[in-house]
Order: sequence, then structure tokens, then C-alpha cells
Amino acid sequence: MTTPNTNLTGTAHLEQIEQTALPASVSTLLETYEDTVDERDRFLWRWLYFLFPEITLSCVRPGDSQQVRESKLLASLYVTILDDLAERDEDVHTFREAAKAPFDHQVADETRPEVDAAAVTLAHEVWAHVADGLESAPRYAEFCDLLQFDLDRTNTAIEYTYLLNHHLELASLEETTVYDSHNMMLFTYASIDLLYSPSFDRSELGQLRDVLRRAQQMTRIGNWVTTWERELEEGDCSSGVVVSALERDIVSREQLERLRADPATADRDEIVARIQEANIEDRLLERWSEHYKRVEGYAADIESVDVRALLEGLETVLACHLESRGRK
Repeated sequence: MTTPNTNLTGTAHLEQIEQTALPASVSTLLETYEDTVDERDRFLWRWLYFLFPEITLSCVRPGDSQQVRESKLLASLYVTILDDLAERDEDVHTFREAAKAPFDHQVADETRPEVDAAAVTLAHEVWAHVADGLESAPRYAEFCDLLQFDLDRTNTAIEYTYLLNHHLELASLEETTVYDSHNMMLFTYASIDLLYSPSFDRSELGQLRDVLRRAQQMTRIGNWVTTWERELEEGDCSSGVVVSALERDIVSREQLERLRADPATADRDEIVARIQEANIEDRLLERWSEHYKRVEGYAADIESVDVRALLEGLETVLACHLESRGRK
């Protein structure tokens, strides 16, 4: 597959996702999250949990696959808490304290008057569960610094989105691609995989990271093209689809600022119509195909990871994005 099928109307994956059972180990934390920060549809967590095996690196030791899957789900919950705080609530003070959880050299201060102490406590509790599960991994000492680096990039992605929504004059598709793609966590997920991959040849790490960079942008494109309309309803203008439209003068900064100020009364329908007429989604999906072809080129060069299996997983991720358009 080098050209994504954007005309998917089936629900085969959605039916499987709806039937996916979440592990009991995360149930209590999810309930606390729903009581403390947000009440997201459980579909999101089923969606992620269903797809993790599709994009897990083939080098993961088979006996550790369930631990890896649960660790990724908990890491996703942690990052979602941060995302909710910064992007939905625009509570950057609480976000910055909660974002310190994975880093020993940073100490959160939840006593600051502008900080939501309950949200910070929950974020640190969730991360503690992630850390407890990972510290016994066979290559934890070897790759834990890489995991922390990738988590830091994810935090930067969330803060970048916050800044972009407040300073739309920043809008640049290339910069948005560089920063915002890290919110998809492909690097973080892969770093978790490597902790449980005794057979991975670390001399191939540079090549693998280039594959992951492109894979992460592919997943971001899938997310952008299927969520931008829903996000506009919430006053979020940070999607690469909207940024591209702004950069190409299809919509104006003034229009988007009015929508940010009051999504219910702004002329959202006109904005959506202009963006749809410009075929921006198709342009971004062409980028998806370009990344796919470049990743294919690594298949013969990386021996300790099955790159073709990862590509197949990325096709499934895109299919699931398209099938669940606008839902999450």
C-alpha cells in the first residue's frame, strides 16, 4: 500500500474496538481520571489498546507483550491528562507541574494557588504506575534515558499546541509537523518496546529512529484529517489541516481568532467549507504516502525489527482513524 484508501466506509475495526476489553489494572485509574479531569468516551482507551499490538516493534520479547501493552495504555492516560489540562482547560500552570512526573530532577509544587492539586496528584500517581512496571524491564538501564527524552518531546508538543492556539501568527505546517507529531507518542511507545527487546541491535537505533520519525508523522496526519472539524467545534485551531489552510490564506487569522473566542457563534461552517474545498486533507494524505515509501526503503537495512510489519500496522492505524472520523 502506497496510496491510502480514504474512502473507507466500513466498520470492521470499529466493531472489534467496541468489543475490546480493557485490563483490570487500569480500571481504577480510569475512574479516578474521569472523576478528576475529564469524562472521555471509553472508546478512546479501547481504540488505543486495540491498536498497540499493530504498532509494537517485532523485537519485543513475546512473553512481555502484555506488560508492554498495559504500560503504553497507562503512559497514554498520563499524556492525555496533560493534554486535557493544557489544550482543553488551558490550565498551563497545572500542566507544567503535572508534566514533571517522569523526571527525578523536577519536583512538582501542587500547593501553588493557581494549580489544580488533584490533577497533579493523579498525573503523578498514573506515572508512578508506569514507572513501577518498566523498571524491571531487561534493558531499562540501557534505554531509560531515551524514554525520558521522548516523553519530554511529548510534553513540548502539548505546550506548543497551547502556544499555537494563543498565537495563531505562529502557524506553520512545517513547525507544527516537527513539534505536534510528538503528541502521537510513537517514539515513546517504541522506547517502551526497546526496554523489552533483548534481541534489538542497538547499532540500528539511528535507522530505526528515522523510521519512527516518519511513522509518527503518518499517525499524526491520520489524526489531523479525521479530527480537525470536531476540534474546531471546541475552539481548537491547532490541527495541521487548519494550520495549512491558514498558511495558504484559505482562512484568515481573524476568522480563527473569532472562532477561538466563541466557537458557538463564529462562522464555523464557512471555515469548514473553505478548507474542504481546498482539498487539504488529500495533500496531507499524499505526505502520508511519501513517508510510507521512504519507510519501505529501510525494510532491507534493519534486521532486528520487521519494518514491513510496522508498515502494515500503520495502515491499520490509518484505517481506524478514517473509520472513526470525528469520534475522538
